[in-house]
Amino acid sequence: MQGSEHHFVPQFYLRAFSLDGRSVSCFNFARERWVKQASIKHQCARHNFHAFAPRLEKQLSILEARAASTMRIIREHRTLPLLDSQHWEWLLTYLIYQKCRTPRATQMLTKMTDYFRETLGEAAPPAGELVDEHPVAVTLKVAGDILPVARDLEMHLVCNDTATEFITSDDPVVVHNQFCEGVKHTGTLGWNCRGFQAFLPLSPKELLVLFDTAVYRVGESHKGVRTTHARSEHDIEIFNALQILNADENAYFANTRGDGKAAQQCWALAKRRQPNRLTIIETERVKETDSRDSAIIGHFEGLLPIHLETSVISVQKRAKQIPLDQRARMYRNLRPSPNAAPPPPRSRRETVRYPVKSVSRR
Repeated sequence: MQGSEHHFVPQFYLRAFSLDGRSVSCFNFARERWVKQASIKHQCARHNFHAFAPRLEKQLSILEARAASTMRIIREHRTLPLLDSQHWEWLLTYLIYQKCRTPRATQMLTKMTDYFRETLGEAAPPAGELVDEHPVAVTLKVAGDILPVARDLEMHLVCNDTATEFITSDDPVVVHNQFCEGVKHTGTLGWNCRGFQAFLPLSPKELLVLFDTAVYRVGESHKGVRTTHARSEHDIEIFNALQILNADENAYFANTRGDGKAAQQCWALAKRRQPNRLTIIETERVKETDSRDSAIIGHFEGLLPIHLETSVISVQKRAKQIPLDQRARMYRNLRPSPNAAPPPPRSRRETVRYPVKSVSRR
């Protein structure tokens, strides 16, 4: 049976970075090659990528149509939808599902599965017990859990008033945590982490930012202003660096002026890209009781190798006063879910110390 090409970044989105509606400038990092006109039809697609769920393509098309309508209005009026409005809901939902639907979104899950198989050998559970579904199915399920957690994040629109254009990539939603830059021993990119940020370019001239209002000011957001006009090319280049460092295989841009400035930045930053962004920590085995011992395996994705310093975003003074080692342990939403199970009774395990055995990156 003939299969289909399923897009994990929709074509409507890439057309916003196209001059003719059919092609887009593409920089491929593996070959460090700039393709001036790459067919949008064949970008960000995998053969039968959604074949495991026949109805998924239709469901995603509904989400994409709503997002396309919302983004079109934003670009035309350079303003964001009202908080909790239908368009606001569609935009937030699209951003989260876009982050969870790319091949790179499944890499952490796949690498952890491989690690368990290598570590446990013959004792490893069957593959179906480690990942019982297609990896994208797992990450898309997680997207539904992220939505209520992300609702407290503020939306802000950065309008680019410079000659340097925003670029995007095959993993266009970039998550970061400027508040926790410098923390390397643990993860700080969870959607509930204090200081969480997300960036999604909507076109060469508009960038959507989600941010933690207790930590950051974006433009005059503290005065209720939800749009900022960026007039510094340095700021635009910093936001573009996020896309370049986060991209899986390709960066995309309009190249309206024809000077290849975006491609030049891709070449310049290519060596700073980190192929192994997953950190796995394994402890020594520790005896819990006379008949039982255990070890802990943890993992996290580290921050991108960038110092996000722009005139658009600033860390509030009171947030700067918090010691760095405390920031990584802070969360925005502390209330448990109404359906959450009660905490387990305290046991000796909570007082057992697990010495670190190894730290590896994949």
